[in-house]
Amino acid sequence: VRFNDGRYDVRAALRDESVAVKLNFKPVTEPMLVWNDTPVGSGHINWLIVPCLQCDGSCILNDRVIDFKQARAYHDHNWGYWRWGEDFGWEWGFSSALARRANGQPLSLVFDRTTNRQGALVKEHTLVLWDGPQLGKLFTRRALKARRCGRFAGKVRRIPATMNLLCQGEVLSVPEKMFIQARDGKDWLAAEYRVKGAVQIAVPGDLGFGVVELNETFGTLSVTGELDGEAIDCAARACFEFMG
Repeated sequence: VRFNDGRYDVRAALRDESVAVKLNFKPVTEPMLVWNDTPVGSGHINWLIVPCLQCDGSCILNDRVIDFKQARAYHDHNWGYWRWGEDFGWEWGFSSALARRANGQPLSLVFDRTTNRQGALVKEHTLVLWDGPQLGKLFTRRALKARRCGRFAGKVRRIPATMNLLCQGEVLSVPEKMFIQARDGKDWLAAEYRVKGAVQIAVPGDLGFGVVELNETFGTLSVTGELDGEAIDCAARACFEFMG
């Protein structure tokens, strides 16, 4: 991975080259530091996001070649210090270029919140919207509420496969839906995320036995509301992660 001339250049391949990517990412929105030394367990985390990038390049999947030209992409980076398995969790999700505003600019959305490990106690949460390349609206704290609903009924693969020796049985921690509501003055949004596919990354805990589950999901985000007097009614592909 290299950053050169305002672009990310990414190359990756399996040793037998049956799977390989050669991609170039150009940011089209300004970045935002969402978490700045935010407490997680006995440590802290920082989180920088770029919600929408232009992606060009190709991907090889066995005998299939997939070309990308001005596709939408997402990038974030986190750093800090924490111990897997302590009493914390998080949820975040995004949709790049969710809709087009009346001014012709794309609307990108990122949601996040930090919780305890069970997800029952919310500590911090935000809903951020980008109007084209610039930050357009920020909802946080009492202006925002969210909840999970149900359990995803589809099969969820756990990776790496060796972790199935420690985590036997089906994955039961992926929700079916997530609802998000936000209001600040005359601006408001109501969003519903519906999971359509998921994979779990199982991470060994730092405190002895047990694992931490990072559930990566893809689905559809439907949003209605009003921003700056303009009605919003759209749906697009989205990605959400549930960790705890």
